[in-house]
Amino acid sequence: MKKLLILLFIGLITITGCSSVKVSNKSRMDDNEKFSVEYNVSKKNPFKYARVHDVIDLLSDGTGIVYFADSDDEKSLYYTELILDTLNSSELNEIYYYNPSNIKENNTKNYKEIITILEDYLPEDNDSNVYLDIPNLIFVKNGKIIGHTYIDSKYDMDDLLEEKEKKKLIKELKKVIEDYKSA
Repeated sequence: MKKLLILLFIGLITITGCSSVKVSNKSRMDDNEKFSVEYNVSKKNPFKYARVHDVIDLLSDGTGIVYFADSDDEKSLYYTELILDTLNSSELNEIYYYNPSNIKENNTKNYKEIITILEDYLPEDNDSNVYLDIPNLIFVKNGKIIGHTYIDSKYDMDDLLEEKEKKKLIKELKKVIEDYKSA
């Protein structure tokens, strides 16, 4: 019996010792590192992941910048690069990032609340319903929307890649950043 237990123990060690377990360090990454992996940008970025309740609080009576985007959306990837290029000289070091895709898709209470807060700044669909278009960058001071800038979903990526359009987007970003800093 003792030999059988020893053989079972050795067999168990052999079996488990042969398999490898890869542990992800993603959970140990800080927000900047997570964002850099998700968006393939430098780890030196100003993005902090926010929960939906934090976003609602900031939009309602807070101060800060909220970036609504989705790393599965090519316009969000493109706009993130433009934001980072523009921010390099702006001294803004914290932007709250939130991906609204899930709450938008499910039309949740939180999504409706965000829409209500931002309705004067958002586009309408063909049925005159206001919706949160991504990517969208919102600047808030003391619960007051100072400015926002976004890429309309009607734009085609080919249009956005044109130098003229890129310069226009950068100019809009710089203006809203200056408005925010001087408010």
